[in-house]
Amino acid sequence: MSGYPGQRAEHRALESHLDATGQGGIPSAELVIIRERMGLSQAQLSALMGVSSRAIKRWEGGERNMTCANADVVARLEMEFDAEVARTIRMLGRASEDERLVIVYRSNADLHAVHPSAGRPASWGRAVAGAVRFGAPFVVAVEFAPAAP
Repeated sequence: MSGYPGQRAEHRALESHLDATGQGGIPSAELVIIRERMGLSQAQLSALMGVSSRAIKRWEGGERNMTCANADVVARLEMEFDAEVARTIRMLGRASEDERLVIVYRSNADLHAVHPSAGRPASWGRAVAGAVRFGAPFVVAVEFAPAAP
């Protein structure tokens, strides 16, 4: 599988330390790294997963282990993120040099003013843009969209 630096064909979240009881999940430090890499706060990740912010805090703090089902949700979000990065790099690779621009939004309000049904927060898009800039074998410009009125 081709990709960008840091992308993995098999995501660690799916391979993580799961035991026969369905507990174990993703190690706490790795969960923090995955969440931050996707540009998500604990509250944003909890909303996407359908769990409480307190659950995220406990998992990241090592107080509790997540279930296999929750580890699978995180893995799927991580794969979605990686797919969006790869898709953006492919799209920009077909563009002319002066069209290699990624527009990001400063806030969720600005994002939803333009894309009312956006399913991910503005911070996710900024994280994708950062991964694209790092992973693309060509120069990519990133700019903020104009603020919503």
